Formats: sequence, structure tokens, C-alpha cells
Amino acid sequence: MVLALAMALPPSADARKKPPRPPSISFHWAGVPRGERTIEVWGLSGSIRATHSTSDSLIVDAVKRGNRSDPDDVVIEADTTATGVRVCARYPRPSGALNECGGNQEVKDNDVLVDFTVQVPPGARFVAHNVNGSIGGDDMQGPVEATTVNGGIDVVSTHRVTAATVNGSIDVTMGPLGWSEPLEYTTTNGSVMLRLPPGAGARLDAKAANGEVVSELPLSSSEQQDRHRVVGQLGQGGPRLKLETVNGNIEIRGQ
Repeated sequence: MVLALAMALPPSADARKKPPRPPSISFHWAGVPRGERTIEVWGLSGSIRATHSTSDSLIVDAVKRGNRSDPDDVVIEADTTATGVRVCARYPRPSGALNECGGNQEVKDNDVLVDFTVQVPPGARFVAHNVNGSIGGDDMQGPVEATTVNGGIDVVSTHRVTAATVNGSIDVTMGPLGWSEPLEYTTTNGSVMLRLPPGAGARLDAKAANGEVVSELPLSSSEQQDRHRVVGQLGQGGPRLKLETVNGNIEIRGQ
């Protein structure tokens, strides 16, 4: 009698491989903000791009993608708050636990990018925080505050806009609404372009340490005016308007 022995073969190398990682993962959220209607978006790496919504709904879309790192390890959350909505990209700590929402995330060797596209209800306040990536606002219809570290900022809004970066240029076109508070635009390595509405008035302080300050708008009074710095009053005066860069030029234009 011949006995046939069945032997279990070890799995092949292909069978032991993890399933392929998806090239990107999408996120979608929609809702109506309440309270003061402040929309906060906290990114870390990737772009934040906003425009106005055609309704009272806030619509947030995002795409996560990574090369070495797994996009699934980064969690996107959208939470309603007493003042509006807060959207966060929460990256994992080196220990694996998620960072809290905010700008001081402890991250090591994670190359996941999160690109946000946000539709903001008209009149709502949009606050965008980023670290490694640009911030943009197209045809915004409410106040905008934008801060990043490595990236440019370009915003067009009917309301007041403030912007700050370190490595990148700033390009802002601002409408006539919301001129009661100080306005500030600062970078270190990049230019600043500001387009103001007709009849704009402010107490101007513009400084370009290694560049030039050029203003199309005449000063009604001047305290200092040379190629690197302009201090004086635009129009009938108004809130403080500060523009500053180290390596770049500053231009102030009308619309």
C-alpha cells in the first residue's frame, strides 16, 4: 500500500505581503455652522484652499496621500463647536498615539499630505492654520485669517484679511468691509502684495529690510518714506496697517 502524505507548504513571499496601500483617501463633511460661525481648519502638511459656499452649509473635502507613510494613520475630524466648526488633521506621534488638534503636533518621519478644499458660508469667519503648505481663498465673502510657516498665502475677500507666513509670499485683495481692527501681513522670505478698495484709509507702517516698498496710493501725511520703509497715513486714516518682510518687496495698490 502506498501512503500519500500531504505536506503544508509555507506561504509564498507574495502571499505574506501586506495589501497594497491606497494612493489616496478622501474625506467629506457638510453641515451648517452655528454661533458666531467661525470656521477653523488646522492642517500640518498640504494645502488649504477655500471659496465661498452657495448656501449656509459648510462643505469640507480633503484628500490624504503618502509615499512612505500610511494615509490611514492621519485622522481628519470635523467637530461642531459653540462658535462654529473646527476641522483638524491629526497626525500620529512617534509613539503611535494621535496628536491633539492644533499647531504643535509632535510628528516624526511622516510624509502624509492632506489637501483641504473648503466651501465657507457667506459672512462666516474663516481661520486657516498650516505649517508646511499654502493657503488660498478665492472669492471669499467673510473675514479671513491665514497663518502658515512654509508656504504662500493668496486671498481675495470682500471683508478684512490678515496673513502671516515665514517662507512664502503674500498676495491679498481686500474689500471695503470690516476695517475697524488692525490689519497685519508679515513674512520673512517672500514678497507682500496688498490691493485695497477705493477710499481705503489706514495708519500705514510698511517695512522691507532687504527690498523696496512701493505704494500706488498717496499718503495724506508722512512720517517716514524711503525705499525700505513707509510710515504715514493713507486717505483719512483708520486702523493700523502693518506690512513687513525681510527678503522681498512690498507693493500696495488700489483696485
